[in-house]
Amino acid sequence: MLRSVSLFIIFLVVLDLAGQWTNDQLTTTASPLFGQPHPVFTGDRGGAPYNDLCQNAVVTPVPANGSATVTGTNVGATDTEDFGNPNVWEAFSIDTCSTITVSYCGTDPVHTLVYSILLIGCPDPFANVQNSGTETCIDGNTIITFESLPTGTYYVPVLLFVGESEGPYTITFSSSVCALPPPNETCGTAITIAVSDDCAQGGTIVGNNINAVQNGADPSCSSSATQVQDVWYAFNSGTNTEVSISLASGTAGDLGLEVLDACGGNVILCATTADDYLVPVVPQTEYKVRVFSNNDFGLGGSFSLCVGLPVVPVPCDGGQVELLGGGDQITVCAQQNEMIQLAQTTSGTAALALVLTTENDTVLGLLPNTTLDTDTLPSGTYRVWSLSYDGDLFNAVPGIPIDSIMSTGICIEPSAGFVEVVVEVCQGINATEQTDAALRWLDTGASAVFIWNSPRSTVSIDLYDPRGSLVTSDVVVLHSGDRHEVRPASLLPAGLYILRVSTPGQCESHRFIIR
Repeated sequence: MLRSVSLFIIFLVVLDLAGQWTNDQLTTTASPLFGQPHPVFTGDRGGAPYNDLCQNAVVTPVPANGSATVTGTNVGATDTEDFGNPNVWEAFSIDTCSTITVSYCGTDPVHTLVYSILLIGCPDPFANVQNSGTETCIDGNTIITFESLPTGTYYVPVLLFVGESEGPYTITFSSSVCALPPPNETCGTAITIAVSDDCAQGGTIVGNNINAVQNGADPSCSSSATQVQDVWYAFNSGTNTEVSISLASGTAGDLGLEVLDACGGNVILCATTADDYLVPVVPQTEYKVRVFSNNDFGLGGSFSLCVGLPVVPVPCDGGQVELLGGGDQITVCAQQNEMIQLAQTTSGTAALALVLTTENDTVLGLLPNTTLDTDTLPSGTYRVWSLSYDGDLFNAVPGIPIDSIMSTGICIEPSAGFVEVVVEVCQGINATEQTDAALRWLDTGASAVFIWNSPRSTVSIDLYDPRGSLVTSDVVVLHSGDRHEVRPASLLPAGLYILRVSTPGQCESHRFIIR
């Protein structure tokens, strides 16, 4: 895998941008390095300082739990590394994991702008280290903290920013040795973790290699010019021939893993990215898992790890069925050739079928596709089920319960839910003769209420359910303007109803729903 580090990640600590620009300065369009317009020196300078090039930087050893101070000047610096502003270079080295502070305290005049990163490698930096925080000195200068740096050499770009950070500087490097290495620092001290039945349901552990140092050779898939920070885990394969290893990064950089069949043994898997991996294993064998950060590209930190059983797809899961566009209930009119479009899904691997049944789950037949043609269905309530099965179906004939359908394969499973289809009588209850509306319908959403608009009449009122069955019938005398409620909503079950109102000379009907 090809990896690179861009110098475009450099940041500035901006303490005070107030300043008066002179004629030999200008403000340029922002470069990718800074993300804002910035002044660039364009006037005459004397000779460049000795450390204008990073390879000329003096590497200052910083003692464990001690400090070292360097002085210099950035006057005359040039932009030899194309940072977007001129700078000179300092460098320091540590021989043990340490938290380092880079302090400009005591610099006079105050350097209000400073670079707040470290670079690894010179003259072509191949990695950068972001700071862990900054603070301001009493005199207005800056202290920058870098936590848990591994052994190595680090380069410090000292910015020349005319009018803000210009002239002599004093930098003090202070070390605080890291905490003790992790308990699983070596393969021999690997922490044993159990193989989880399902990593998604638990079994994930949180680890940290921030204070780790390399033990053993480089991982087979990730050679390092510096070191790898590695920690070790172990698991027993049990009766399994394959396990799933899931690795996710928290704060760790350039995280990878290596699986071996013993300390110093054969490499079963090596990978340089945090991901999920299927690993073949021999039953009843202990394996070692090495989790590492390659310091060429990133430093250690937190991560999560789980060794679990591979997720095996279930052949028959019943599947799911719904109306195309969503929903699990629809009402249609009988004899109207209405086509109901259905959607069927499954997370299993078996074949799928759609089964039409009565509301008592008696099979009426299999659908040829995902469309239900209601043209031949009498009024009533029906269900469409999903069915997943292996092999071939048999005994899927009308008149049997849906759970009596069988298959020639290893499994058959109906869905947990169904789509309910109500076929109602929408025609045939009105008289053939119909005149202008005799009433004003009030859609209350709760019951059948209307206001009589015609002269005094003897009115027949019939209420039907969706199947066309008569619910109630009444004959009343109504005067123009009378309000009439067919039946209180509290006496009607939820559902769709049809109201027919007729006189000797006219007839009309209305559909409404009680919820």
